[in-house]
Amino acid sequence: MGSFLADYFYQHGHSLRLFCRSENKGLGEWARRFEVRIGSVTNPGDIDGICDGVDAVFHLAALDEGLCQNNPALALEVNALGTRNILYQAKNVGRFVYVSTFHVYGRGSGRILETDLPAPQSDYALTHLFAEYYCGQFVMRHGTPTTIVRLTNTYGVPPNNHLKSWHLALNDFCRMAVRSNKIVLKTHGGQKRDFVWLWDVGQAADILLKAPSEKMVGEVLNLGGKAVSIADLARLVKTVYERKSGRDLELVIPPVLDGEKIADLDVSIEKFRALGFAPRECMVEEIEKVLNLAETAGDI
Repeated sequence: MGSFLADYFYQHGHSLRLFCRSENKGLGEWARRFEVRIGSVTNPGDIDGICDGVDAVFHLAALDEGLCQNNPALALEVNALGTRNILYQAKNVGRFVYVSTFHVYGRGSGRILETDLPAPQSDYALTHLFAEYYCGQFVMRHGTPTTIVRLTNTYGVPPNNHLKSWHLALNDFCRMAVRSNKIVLKTHGGQKRDFVWLWDVGQAADILLKAPSEKMVGEVLNLGGKAVSIADLARLVKTVYERKSGRDLELVIPPVLDGEKIADLDVSIEKFRALGFAPRECMVEEIEKVLNLAETAGDI
């Protein structure tokens, strides 16, 4: 996610300082346009002065869901305490945006508003909620101008081909199509989920930068795009793949079990819309790009 925002802000005329966990393959070439520092948010020595001279901080450093589940202690250290460490360094910045997750709500169906009480069901969600509480603490104790963004599911091609994003549902379907000429769903996939184009996440971040700072302090905003069922997403990948390759693709979707209810999720983004956010529909174009990437990637 950070690579998308870096690309977006660079293309919109901003200078950037990136704080990265490690120098992964290809980072040097891609990141040559930026000031890059390497380290860990859990190490105070690595982050000392990291926010000096910057106008705004977008904080995204966190372990993913799988790592959180396998190592909850490390998840607390990185996702929660790591956020506190960065907040301490950012006490004098003009704006601090924490990118959280809609999973803090702990719900898989119904309409979700920012005023709904969080009920996280995983270590990934819980540690993000702890980080949100640290944001609130720094607003009250230090006046740090924090804003929290609760992000839904994203899709899109990474700006640097060495940055892997195959865990994203749309991207994973494209990889399955290229690898085996087959997409297999584990469930019926009838439930609708919210998906937002990664470039639109950049649009939303830009909106936050331009909004009056005093109005955004302590605000929580959901960020999403369009509700699509998992099965329909797989069907769309199948359609684009078959048109592009000229080959038939097998799509395996388990049936709905007797008595099973299909639960749709509707994440409200009205607060972002009120600021001028307008998500775009780019799934077909992005599927074509991800398919191209999957065909050329040697280690997928």
